[in-house]
Amino acid sequence: MKKSFVFAILILFAICAYAQQNVSRYMFTTTIVDNEPVDTLFDYVAERGGNIYFFTELRNMQGTAHHLWYKNGELIYDFKMTVGAPRWRTNSSVKAAHFKPHDELTVEVTNESGNVLALGTLSIY
Repeated sequence: MKKSFVFAILILFAICAYAQQNVSRYMFTTTIVDNEPVDTLFDYVAERGGNIYFFTELRNMQGTAHHLWYKNGELIYDFKMTVGAPRWRTNSSVKAAHFKPHDELTVEVTNESGNVLALGTLSIY
């Protein structure tokens, strides 16, 4: 039983290492300029308005990736993207008007197999 537990932990670390190899950067931001985020958001004031962006830089990945946007655990948006280069910077956004104080916004970055490569969470105040 102890060997099974150790093996399961090693598999988990291998999956995390694989995901980190493909996603070199990811973050919530207020805007994108020249395909780069201008700041990093850790929380967001609902009354501010505008858009909330999620930036991702993918490395050495081919095929399709997704930004899956969740509001309080419920899927609200699936942004599908085709990766077009060994270093691929992309972003997606939602309107802040869709959120109210105490909402939690989560974005999963997944590959075409549905494996989660990165996960970001943002609290709305």
